[in-house]
Amino acid sequence: MFATFYSYKGGVGRSLALANVAWLLANHPTEPARVLAIDLDLNAPGLHKILNILPEREALGMVDFVRKYMDDATVDDLHKYIHATRHPNIDIIPAGLFNENYQSQLEEINWRELYESAHGYEFINHFKTMINAIRPAYDYVLIDSLTGYSDIGGICVRQLPDCAVLVFRLNDQNLDGIQSVYRSVRATGSSSHSMPVIPVISPAWPFIDSKSAEWYEKARGIFESESLYQVSFDGGLSYGETIVSEYADKDLTLTVLADYQKLTLGLRALNSTDPLTLWNLIRSNDGVDSFQSELERYLRLLKMRPNTAEYWHYMPNVVFPFRRVSSSKSKIDTAIVEFKAFVDRQCELRNKYALLSRGRFSQIWNPKARQANILDINQAVELDPSYVEALHSRGRLLLADRRAREAVVDLDKALSLISEGDYRRGRLNEDLGLAYLDLLDGSNAVRCYLQALRSDPKDPDLYAGLSRAYYLIGEYDKAMEEIEKLRSFYGDDELTGRLLPAQVLAAKGLIDEARERLDEIRKAQGKRRVSINTAEAYLAVDPKMALTFLETDFAGRVSSPVKTLRIIARILLNRKQSLSATDVLDIEGERKSKKISWNEFEVMAMLEAARRSGSLSDRQIGLVKEAIDRLRPTLSIASALMYR
Repeated sequence: MFATFYSYKGGVGRSLALANVAWLLANHPTEPARVLAIDLDLNAPGLHKILNILPEREALGMVDFVRKYMDDATVDDLHKYIHATRHPNIDIIPAGLFNENYQSQLEEINWRELYESAHGYEFINHFKTMINAIRPAYDYVLIDSLTGYSDIGGICVRQLPDCAVLVFRLNDQNLDGIQSVYRSVRATGSSSHSMPVIPVISPAWPFIDSKSAEWYEKARGIFESESLYQVSFDGGLSYGETIVSEYADKDLTLTVLADYQKLTLGLRALNSTDPLTLWNLIRSNDGVDSFQSELERYLRLLKMRPNTAEYWHYMPNVVFPFRRVSSSKSKIDTAIVEFKAFVDRQCELRNKYALLSRGRFSQIWNPKARQANILDINQAVELDPSYVEALHSRGRLLLADRRAREAVVDLDKALSLISEGDYRRGRLNEDLGLAYLDLLDGSNAVRCYLQALRSDPKDPDLYAGLSRAYYLIGEYDKAMEEIEKLRSFYGDDELTGRLLPAQVLAAKGLIDEARERLDEIRKAQGKRRVSINTAEAYLAVDPKMALTFLETDFAGRVSSPVKTLRIIARILLNRKQSLSATDVLDIEGERKSKKISWNEFEVMAMLEAARRSGSLSDRQIGLVKEAIDRLRPTLSIASALMYR
């Protein structure tokens, strides 16, 4: 993007504004831009001093470049006129070789004659094309323009730029002059798309009174619907031209620094080729009227920045909506195919971010791709063993496949790679807590959930997990405390907040109170069939009632472990001394029917409570565990992890 900084009068801080914007562009924390500054204030050049051109060679500049063309009708190698500054990512084409011959060299340039007799318009266009061809490319070309009306000023504000930053004071001379230039700039381009303009009041006084408000309204009337920016007055800048933006990370509270930052953001927002602008548009969902255009815009960003982790990690926010879109829409299908092809190509190039993203989210197109998912994520970890997100994702996949011990290894390693204050610790500890629950390791689960709550004390899922962990290790009073916290989020609608208390009360020996709680839930369900969760909860309180529900309310059901729960109920009632061949066939048939998303944790925790209290014999506990172990290969304790 070419942007000209223009002022009708001098002394308004135009060059200083350009230098500060250049620094902020070049030093953005996530999307630093490569900037080329061009000093076309040829009568009073000074940009090279503000930006501190490096004295490695003679600083040939614009005057020398133009004179070379006028003298022998050849366009010289532009690289000879581009110089580094002491600021990384900022180069400069200065006004020219500033020696005793500079003024005479400048005076010999007749800009009008250049345009009329020497193809000046084509020459300037070629100059712009040469800049665009430089690699690595410049993201921004900032032009410091001559003040007033002039031929060179016309080049600066009409031919070269894609955007004009008009800097002015609030007085009659500035406003009259800038109004004429503004109208001229707005007339540049097609009737449907005029050049964008950023008007900047500089300096803006740090107080408001009736007089300043009156001048502000005059400026507001000139610039129609444009947003007015300002650069506040700062007395300290009167003693030298300082790039105050360099101190942006030094906890300064200068108003002028905030003004330069706003101006920089305003400029970037006008540049549709800027990855940061594209990223902000994608996150805000601005200007998108379809899933197709959103995916196309996201794909454009990934093509521009294929090695930016944050952009890849955002994928589910863009692509998950496609799961809800009819596949008959050919344009959407085409967009998905193009997107998948790009991701696949990046995976072939061993892009670890692409491999992780395909591994995490390929179920959008192929829900049965679990094994392919783990292979992709394995490759991402092989490419970078310290890739925290890949370790975390693999841990979650392993957990979803009931490989909790392997999951713990990955999740523990991911935690060891990030600092105490890292926001990712909360989710990692939560998943690690879930893994320890799956291993029936309540003590470690408690530790992980308490750590997770430090990161997010308002996440109800953490209180649910912590209450289960306390129940598992026999800390029943603490389990009830966490359940009450959970109920403060959900009231009585949350199953954990209603069913688990009954199981905890039963573990404490308060059977009648536990039964009352479950009877209240059953009555609230009315004549409807009780839920499988309610029937399971009765196992800890009244196995006979649980068996009645399982035999009457769930006849013919195969989508939940109904047959296995019936067998467990009979074991608890001491009606079974062993698992018969019929029992085994029933469980095996249930396993083969379909993937079961039941979590057997409550039954296993109930057995732990019974073992502590001695309410069940070792034989009964062993038989229940055998029944669950036969069903376990098809269970999914973490089926929701993939879509969380």
